[in-house]
Parts: sequence; C-alpha cells; structure tokens
Amino acid sequence: MKNSLRKSNGITLIALVITIIVLLILAGITIASLTGENGLLSRATEARDETEKAAVLDEVGLAWNNVQIDGLQHGYTINEKATALATELKINSSDVKVTGSNVEVTYKGYKVTINTVDGSIVAEKNNTDPSAIEIGDVVTNYTSNTALPTGTNWIYFGEDGNGHKLLTTSAPIPNGFTLNYTAQN
Repeated sequence: MKNSLRKSNGITLIALVITIIVLLILAGITIASLTGENGLLSRATEARDETEKAAVLDEVGLAWNNVQIDGLQHGYTINEKATALATELKINSSDVKVTGSNVEVTYKGYKVTINTVDGSIVAEKNNTDPSAIEIGDVVTNYTSNTALPTGTNWIYFGEDGNGHKLLTTSAPIPNGFTLNYTAQN
C-alpha cells in the first residue's frame, strides 16, 4: 500500500511553488515595462504631449502665414499682424503680445513665440494658463482674479473633456493674491 501512494500522478508542491515564482517574475517584468521612466505609459504620455505641441505649432504657423499674406496685401504693421493673428486663431487679442521683433501667443495651453525676423516658431507648455492645467500639474505664480469666501480652498477653472480642473490651496484666496497651486482631482 505504501508503494501505491508514492506513485500517484499529481502536481507536487515543489512544481506548484516553481510555477508561482515564474508567474511572479513575469508579472514583475510586465509591471516594470508599463511603469517607470521608460515605461509604456510614460512614453505614451510623452508622445501625446509632443503630438499636442506639434498640432499647436501647425495651427499657429498656418494662421501666421495667412496673416503674413494679408499683411503683404494691406501693409500691416507688426501690431496689426498681432491683432489679425488673434482674429485668425479666434482668441482674445490680450492673448497675443508684441515684444520687440517677436509675437507671443498664448494658445491651447502653450506659449508660442513667433520670431518675425527669421520666421521661426517655438512653443512651450504654459503651466500658468488655467486652461492648460491638468491633474498633477504644479502651477506657480498664478494671480487670482476674484476673492473666494472665507474658508474656501477650492478653485474651479471650468471643464474640459476629462472633467473638472480643480486646484487646491491651504488657505482662502484673497483678490489679487499670488499663490502656488497643485492640481487635484
């Protein structure tokens, strides 16, 4: 009877432990490939940001080319071109500024600088623009335009396709007071 128990066909405890260890190693490799600095999620976020930036550069570049053509036909000054660019992009003229030979545009969360001498266009993320704030962004030196009631620690900046963009502070915000914010969900 002892011999028949030893000859049973089944999974041994050692084989089960080895299988579990192999599965844990594979899970660790999978998690590491998804997260981290060079993980799939980080690279996807970087690709999304680069695509968004390229789209902004294309839109502003096309609008600037249209303004340049109109400017040649009508003899626009650089200030008139800046105003025409705001109209072309359908934004407030206060979002377009002339500084020397550059035209600076705040557009879709980016600060776009157009060098009118060499025609180069550069864009960088503008984290002080409330419309550009995403969850997790740190926003510095943003001046509030309206005072909030005492004890209010949330600021509502409106909605986007992903839901509300909320910022939190540790104290009530008086009118015109500059604070540092961290975006929260």
